[in-house]
Amino acid sequence: MKNRLWPLFCILVLFSEAAFSGQFYDEQMKPLFERATDQNSIRLLLGGATASLWARGEDEHVQRDWNNHHLMSDSSADIGDKIQTYGLGILIAGSQWFWDHDNGVSHVRALVSSSLVTWTLKYSVGRERPNQANRQSFPSGHTSSAFATATSLSYAYGWKAALIAYPMAAFVGASRLADNEHWFSDVMAGAVIGIFMGRASFFQAESKLTGDWKWIPLVQNQRVGLQFHKDF
Repeated sequence: MKNRLWPLFCILVLFSEAAFSGQFYDEQMKPLFERATDQNSIRLLLGGATASLWARGEDEHVQRDWNNHHLMSDSSADIGDKIQTYGLGILIAGSQWFWDHDNGVSHVRALVSSSLVTWTLKYSVGRERPNQANRQSFPSGHTSSAFATATSLSYAYGWKAALIAYPMAAFVGASRLADNEHWFSDVMAGAVIGIFMGRASFFQAESKLTGDWKWIPLVQNQRVGLQFHKDF
C-alpha cells in the first residue's frame, strides 16, 4: 500500500511532547501560521500561483512532448515514483527525529502540513489526471512532498544539502510527467506547496544558512523556474 507510513508520522507529530504538555498550538501551529503569512511567504505564494497559472496554459503542449518524445525512460520514471511512494523523505525525517531532533521535528511538520494542503486541494479541485485514472491530479503529492523535504533539509543543513535535495525533488516531479500521472501545472503547484510549507515549518535559528533563503518563482520568456536568493 502506497504511503503506508504517513499515518504513523501523523500520529508521531500529533502526540509529540508538545501535544501532551498542552502547548501544541503555541509551539507548533502559531509559529507555522506566522511563518506562512510573513512577507517572503506571501511573495512566494503569489509568484507560485502565477507560475502555476502559466503552466496550466502549457499543460497539453508539455504532455505531448513527454508522451511523444519519451523525455525520460520508464526505468528512470519508476525510480522517481518509488522515491516518494516508499517514503524516502519519511525515512530521512525519522532519522533526524532521533539524531537531530529539532530539524527532524521541522521536517515532519513540513511533510505533514504539505500533505494536508495537497490532499485538501486534490479533493476540492477534483481535476482529472491526464491518464484518466481518477480525479486527484491537482496538485502532485509526490512533488509537494519531495520539495518539502528538499526545503527542510536546505534550511537545516545549508546549500550543500540543497545541491542534492532540489535536483532530486525536480527529478521526482519530472517522473510524474513521464508516467502521465500529472499535468505540468500539477507538478508546478506541488513544488510551490512543498517549498512554501517547508519554509513555513522551519522555526529554529537558521545558523546553517547565515541568513534567510528566499525562493521566488519566475516566469520569463516562456520559461518557468525558481530564483534562489540569500541575504548575508
